[in-house]
Amino acid sequence: MFDVFAFSAVLKEIKPLLQQERIKKIYQPSSYELLVHCGHSSKYGSLFISCNPSMPGFHLTRQKFAQPHTPPSFCMLLRKHLEGAKINNLHHPPWERILSIDLSRGSNNYKLVAEIMGRHSNIILLDKNETILGALKHITPETNKHRVVFPGVTYELPPPQNKYSLENMDFDAFKEVMESTHENTSWQQMLVLSFQGMSPLLAEELEFRALKNVSRRDSSSHVIAKIWEALQELLQNDQNESYSPVLVENKEGKSHYAVFDYLIFHDYSPQYFKTVNQMLDYYYHQKYYLEQYKQLRTKLKNITEKEIKKIKLKEERQKEELLKAREADNYRLFGELILAHMHLLTGKHSRVDLPNLYHPGQENISIPLDPSISPQENARRYFQKYRKLRKGEKIIIKRLYYTRAEKDYLENVLYSLGNADLNMLEQIHGELMQTGYIKKQRKRTKEKQTLPAEPLAFESSTGFTILVGQSNLQNDEVTFKKSSRDDTWLHVQKLAGSHVIIKGSPFPPDEDTLLEAATLAAYFSRGRSLPKVTVDYTQVKNVNRSPVRKPGMAVYKNFQSISVEPEGTVLKKLFQSQTR
Repeated sequence: MFDVFAFSAVLKEIKPLLQQERIKKIYQPSSYELLVHCGHSSKYGSLFISCNPSMPGFHLTRQKFAQPHTPPSFCMLLRKHLEGAKINNLHHPPWERILSIDLSRGSNNYKLVAEIMGRHSNIILLDKNETILGALKHITPETNKHRVVFPGVTYELPPPQNKYSLENMDFDAFKEVMESTHENTSWQQMLVLSFQGMSPLLAEELEFRALKNVSRRDSSSHVIAKIWEALQELLQNDQNESYSPVLVENKEGKSHYAVFDYLIFHDYSPQYFKTVNQMLDYYYHQKYYLEQYKQLRTKLKNITEKEIKKIKLKEERQKEELLKAREADNYRLFGELILAHMHLLTGKHSRVDLPNLYHPGQENISIPLDPSISPQENARRYFQKYRKLRKGEKIIIKRLYYTRAEKDYLENVLYSLGNADLNMLEQIHGELMQTGYIKKQRKRTKEKQTLPAEPLAFESSTGFTILVGQSNLQNDEVTFKKSSRDDTWLHVQKLAGSHVIIKGSPFPPDEDTLLEAATLAAYFSRGRSLPKVTVDYTQVKNVNRSPVRKPGMAVYKNFQSISVEPEGTVLKKLFQSQTR
């Protein structure tokens, strides 16, 4: 992705902007990233350098990043030496993805080196003698005996990868390399394995351009010549700065970018940009957003599923306790039969068979006894156990109610996660922290200020506003804050889903509005994939907060029901009417 052409193109764009600039502030948003603000960053953005193994690179960005409250030690080192420093030059060795930034502050000279090399990427600060002052990643002799990156050590370029440089290479030398190495591999693999700065994507493009102009009968020498021609064309475009920044998304949903209009992208829907920096800023922002989204969604999903598993086990235990508690009448019966047949109980017994006076046939019932105590004391203990279990049954029923309500709440959270964007995920994270499922931690980073997500709003065919909550907190909001007592409230029956409100309509609503609102309630629920879903509806005045006191949990009465299809023509029209 960030191949030698992307490196060259972005450097050519940023060099005239950053040269002679002074560094105002340096931030380290994460373990892998550096953000450098210069005097005129408000005009063109800040320099962003990433050593993230999945997306290393550098470009100018206007994006905002959350910052640690306490800057990491490497960030503090850079601030100590480089804040106020002037950028004198930006350069790189030919066909190497190593950015060198020459700086000076007073009489001191420094060099900031960004090595953009996949998982080996690093950022290193050097003094005027090229002695290492610090690095984002330290490499000790125990880690790598060939190259040490540690304060006090003289900086050395990364060791060669046994690859050829295309710098000043002519066709004969290129042909010799292609013909003499890596037999039984594809042309693409040959290029990646043989030459510096050659990314798999660039090699794929060169192979594609070459093979589309050759036939099966052509010799390998002819193919190599065509690859050389394709390479020379891209080199000429790079020299002339004839860039055409483009980004595509393939069928698997993976994004790719290039600084030239790659022919391999033409089967997709290419998105073109005016500058390489604009493209990279867009790409990294989308990638950063997606990475944040995936990490947060996975974290919340794992927490919620773990809690649901725990609450289900708790529910099973309570159901077993309830079954035992409902055996209380047996103990009362045992006690009464013992007292009624005292004249038959002589001697010491561990079990006795007595006629059941309450059974029509007075069949015998086997009753366990403690032979160490009297029959009267056995009867007293059975009555005692009966009273305890009867009292416990009421407590267990109440606990089971709260357990099941908590399970419903968590399943509603799990449903919300499936439809949430990053902003909504952050709100759900706050909700789970508020309800105690996530432990509150001491703030380590400045929280990014995000506007609270609004409930979805639609307009019915008869002109009424329909509100749909997207999370438990929003369900609370639409039901108890954004509605009046006479508004219509809807919710799918016995499934996790959104609270839906029809604003301002008489009750019951007209047939069309009711059908549309019920369809939204069905669609925004776990019943979305079902052919038919039952939706309950009533007035808001018949809806109350659940005694469980969890966000989005409600109890309702005096309701009616309607059966609807979650998807269909009704839904398509509603999405066309969506106002937010």
